[in-house]
Order: sequence, then C-alpha cells, then structure tokens
Amino acid sequence: MTFSYLSRFMMVDLISTKPLLSLPEVKLMDVLIASALLEILSAFAVILVMAFLGWAFDIPFLPQNIAEAFSALGAAVLLGVGMGFLNSVIVTAAPMWMTGYSLVIIAAWASSGVMFVPNSIPEPVRTFLSYNPALQVVEWMRASYYEGYGEHLLDRTYTISFGVGSLILGLVLERLMRSYILSAR
Repeated sequence: MTFSYLSRFMMVDLISTKPLLSLPEVKLMDVLIASALLEILSAFAVILVMAFLGWAFDIPFLPQNIAEAFSALGAAVLLGVGMGFLNSVIVTAAPMWMTGYSLVIIAAWASSGVMFVPNSIPEPVRTFLSYNPALQVVEWMRASYYEGYGEHLLDRTYTISFGVGSLILGLVLERLMRSYILSAR
C-alpha cells in the first residue's frame, strides 16, 4: 500500500495543486517533494497506529528481523517515490495517463502476493510475477517475519534498482520537460 499510495497520490497531488505552479516561488520539484513527504509521513502514521492497536489488543506484530522490515518499508518508499516522480511528469504531458496508471497499479497490487503466497503458484507464472516490484516488496516484508522465506523468489537488488531507475528516469524527464510543464501553467 505504501508503494501504490505514494506513486498514485504524488501524481494526483501534482494535478490538484497545479495552480500553485503559477506562483514564481513554487517549483515543480517543490510540489513533488512536498507530496512525497506528506505521503511518507502518512504511511508512517498508519504504521504507528497499527502498532499501537497491535500492542493494545495483544496481537504480536513485531517481525523477527526488524532491520529487514525497515529495509522492506524503505524499498516500498523508494519504489513509490520513484514511480511517483515518473508518473507525475508523464501525467503533465498526457493527463489521461492518470487513469491508465490507476488501472496498472490495481493490477500490480492484485498480483503482488498480498492475497496469495507466490510460492504456491506454478513455476512459469511465479517467475513472471516476480518481475512485479510490488511482489518483491511484499516478499521482502514476509522474509522479515519468517526466517528463510523467499530465498528463491526475492531479489532485493532488483527491487532497489527498479526504484532508483524509476526515480532517475522521472528526474531526467522532469528536467527535459520542465519548459513544457512551465509553459502549460
């Protein structure tokens, strides 16, 4: 959810706050960074509320490997911010992309392994699904709860590379399209 909310709401926030870009002091990067920070803080607030509820109702919620869980959460944030930057720039040039990406993110979430365990799926389909970075984040988080989980499917390097790659691509596109975006104010 962190990944999908970050990537989607960064895109939506840019469109909804587009009038702010008419002010000379407000830059596109300001809006994108503020949107990312808002969504990251919102995600951490949800985590704190869920942790408090788990503690209050005596539900064990702590993973076996807390550092691994924070790494998985960091990877989800990186993916969300990277895809958020990329999609925000794309949607300024092609507003219909918002609808298209909303459908893509629903499909990515449905195939992420939240509702099923990927190890129970036959091999050709499992390998195909492993290219979904959202599935990699879910598997990474599960690996923090269950020792030895996801050894064959989880690829942390792929997940981080996908996040960094989408962030770099989004930043490059923003730089290349800056004059177009500013002229469309």
